Amino acid sequence: MPIFVNCPGCKKKLRVADEHAGKTLKCPACGQKLVVSAAGKMSLPRDSTPAGEESSRTSARVVPPRR
Repeated sequence: MPIFVNCPGCKKKLRVADEHAGKTLKCPACGQKLVVSAAGKMSLPRDSTPAGEESSRTSARVVPPRR
């Protein structure tokens, strides 16, 4: 079951796969690095780099919610 979260940078709603819970991801829309919690909340990582800088971390996909 996917986790639904909002990016703290651009406020886009993201649908993230369960296997990304607890990992640091990069918002595909604005590039903000964030941590996905198991509860479906996102927070900024402690070593956050400004948007636009390259990262070796995984990127989240923006997927429209199903209706």
